[in-house]
Amino acid sequence: MTNDAAAGRQVGGCGTGGLDVLAELGGTTMVYRCLNDSAWTMVWASVGCREVTGHDPGDLIGNRVISYTELILPQDRLGVSVGVQTALAEGRPFQLDYRIRRADGSVARVFEIGLGMLGDSGAVESIQGVIAYVGAA
Repeated sequence: MTNDAAAGRQVGGCGTGGLDVLAELGGTTMVYRCLNDSAWTMVWASVGCREVTGHDPGDLIGNRVISYTELILPQDRLGVSVGVQTALAEGRPFQLDYRIRRADGSVARVFEIGLGMLGDSGAVESIQGVIAYVGAA
């Protein structure tokens, strides 16, 4: 994560916390920062992305190969979007449980916690959080 990214103001909290520390955990945990857009465009993703999604982090950065939204099963997308946007509008972190399609075609259940990062305008411009692999769905 760049210093500029870490300088963002957090919704309902105090700074960026320990996300860079969590990124070092790797394994079945993916730490990320994405834009608050319809594709959940990844700006940064930890190496844990490989274990969680089956994709290299670079595949998701800037939607180079695939967007994170495309990984979410179509029947779960609306619930994820509503859950995230409701929490962001209320100025609180979100917690979600949903399914993704991994690079190998298998379906996995994940648990995500995240929070909005405010831009200079005071609007939520990006989201940072952690996505953990729960198991096969």
